[in-house]
Amino acid sequence: MPDWVVWVALGVSLVAAIAAMVRFVVVSLRAWRDVNRSRRALFGELDGLAARAEALGEKAAGLEEASARLTRTLERLAVSRRKLAVLQSAFDEATDAFAAVTAVYPRK
Repeated sequence: MPDWVVWVALGVSLVAAIAAMVRFVVVSLRAWRDVNRSRRALFGELDGLAARAEALGEKAAGLEEASARLTRTLERLAVSRRKLAVLQSAFDEATDAFAAVTAVYPRK
C-alpha cells in the first residue's frame, strides 16, 4: 500500500477530529448560555414569588386587624339585637293592650 494513502487517511482523521472538537465547543457554549439564561429567568421568577408572598403576608396581618374589628362589631350587634328583642316584646305587649280597647271602639 502506498504511503500517501496513509497520510491522506491521517489528514482526514485529523480534520474530522478538529471538526468534532469545534462542534463540541459550539454546542457546549450554547448549552452554557442556555443554562445561564434559564438560571436568570428562574431567579427572577423566584424574586417575584418572594415579593408576592411578602405582600400576601402583609395582607394577612391586615386581615388579623379586620378580624378583631369584626369580632367587636359582632358583639355590639348581639347587644343591639337583645335590646331590639326587649323593645319588640314591649311593643307587642302595648299593642295587645290597645287591641282590647280598639276591638270595641267603633270605626267608620
